[in-house]
Amino acid sequence: MNILVCIKQVPASSKVEVDPVTGVIKRDGASCKMNPYDLYALETAFRIREAAGGTIHVISMGPGQAADVIREAFAMGADGGT
Repeated sequence: MNILVCIKQVPASSKVEVDPVTGVIKRDGASCKMNPYDLYALETAFRIREAAGGTIHVISMGPGQAADVIREAFAMGADGGT
């Protein structure tokens, strides 16, 4: 079984700034973390893999720093990711 988990990086603080022109979150210098709901999905994928076998792949999109959540998923035990 191949399991795909979509994850995203979100600001680690509730104090975020939004660019008034583009409506995009200003990420410069802001610390980020894995979206908590995506973390639950990844944990569920680990339980499924343990029970039924298979591999877990994670996918994310965003700026270059979004690769941090992919590496975090690898550290937790994901088999692959993009």
